[in-house]
Amino acid sequence: MANENDSRTLAERMRRALPGMSPSERSIVRHLLSISSPDEVATIASVSDRAGVSPPTVLRCLGKIGFQHFGDFRDVAVSELAAKHESALAQMTRRPGRGLGQTRRMVDSFVHALSGTFDRLDHSELDAAIDLLCDPLRRPVFTGGRFSHSLAEQLHAHVAMMRPGAELISYTSHGRAGRLADMGRTHLLTVFDFRRYQRDTVQLAHAAKRKRAKLLLITDQWMSPIADWADCVLVAEVQSASPFDSLVPAMALTEVLIDAVYGRLGAGATERLARLEAENEGFEWNSLITPLSQRAQVRRELAGHE
Repeated sequence: MANENDSRTLAERMRRALPGMSPSERSIVRHLLSISSPDEVATIASVSDRAGVSPPTVLRCLGKIGFQHFGDFRDVAVSELAAKHESALAQMTRRPGRGLGQTRRMVDSFVHALSGTFDRLDHSELDAAIDLLCDPLRRPVFTGGRFSHSLAEQLHAHVAMMRPGAELISYTSHGRAGRLADMGRTHLLTVFDFRRYQRDTVQLAHAAKRKRAKLLLITDQWMSPIADWADCVLVAEVQSASPFDSLVPAMALTEVLIDAVYGRLGAGATERLARLEAENEGFEWNSLITPLSQRAQVRRELAGHE
């Protein structure tokens, strides 16, 4: 039986076990991280054939993950595969009816997901993510999916204030295709990708990795297929009392990264912020500090267009 006290998902446990695995065992994990059908884990033979290893190697690999019997592993894998691809529509059919307690249920689910995210946070992965984001020899590039792109925008906006060279790639296919042409080994691509995992986000990450860019992935507990080749993976829980996945824990994790980057860059970040604020003076509207004469001038210009 698997360790019943281990609350991490199968994907998290496999990734954490990777450093102690042989090349053959790592190939099994890479296969298991990318499965898309229960048929791929139906038998030991199906796993060993697809991974190109022997059945005993599969069993040794599963033992390092925490499973003594293949059947126990298969049951967990099939269950998590279903959760990994569950849609909002499917979740709607099994959520309790809305009522006066729904707000309370939502708040409780946020607290639970936040606690779960940071209780299971792999601090070695977090340290590696900070190292990558602060590496002066790498140009940080950020992107996300249709919904998670807002998180990429937040991280990009803050990193761009603290160090030069940060870029944001649109979540549309057109913007991504053009940006890939210049990406290479000096780049760090930070990707936000959550279940049901946007195909062109996965394709972008794979293409960037082939061009020898470093990859930082922020994903959910079941893990995007990008985890297969990412250099660093951070996990945020997404389940909530709503039929729609929550990005609250991922936003909190993003805030932790922002603070950590500032803490690491220190005086350099402070000096850059000071220069940016000095150069932006007169370009940003702030009613509390804008001189009265400038406000009057703006009012006159607006009046002239009426």
